[in-house]
Amino acid sequence: MVSVRREIVVKTLYYILLLFIFAGLETAVFPRFFNLRHTPLLLPFLCAAVAVYDGEVPGLLAGFFAGFFMDGFTGVFPYYTIMLLVAGGVIGAGSPHYFRKRIPPAMLWGAGTILVVEMLRFFIFIYLPGVAGLSEAFTVVLPRAFFSLLFSPLWVGPIFWIRRFFRREQRFYR
Repeated sequence: MVSVRREIVVKTLYYILLLFIFAGLETAVFPRFFNLRHTPLLLPFLCAAVAVYDGEVPGLLAGFFAGFFMDGFTGVFPYYTIMLLVAGGVIGAGSPHYFRKRIPPAMLWGAGTILVVEMLRFFIFIYLPGVAGLSEAFTVVLPRAFFSLLFSPLWVGPIFWIRRFFRREQRFYR
């Protein structure tokens, strides 16, 4: 019992460490190397991968914290927290029924999350108020989602490794 709790704590600490690393890369490193329109998003992939590999409750928690970090970076406070919380729960609940716990489903769920979240953000905050036209969705949102999917094995891989390292299924994560 003690070893299972210890593994839960260590696995959670690994996820928290990855959350800080991904957040640092997304905000401090990538804007220096990529165009701001095409900076890859990492935190939705963290949320999707945790939800695919560990289930609904860890997906909800990862979505909440990833969304909280993204809201802190962008300044639209409840949007990303709510959207990634819902995405983590939906992916965690639906993914085990339809997909295996592999890297490609986590990549596709992450890309789908980015596409849906960013398209909704575009329509709610940019298109409906009249700040930009519909063509911006095809020149900003779609390339950003594709660019994020292109680099997604780098972000999903460590989470897959953590899952393989902790092979036993803990009660908290199931």
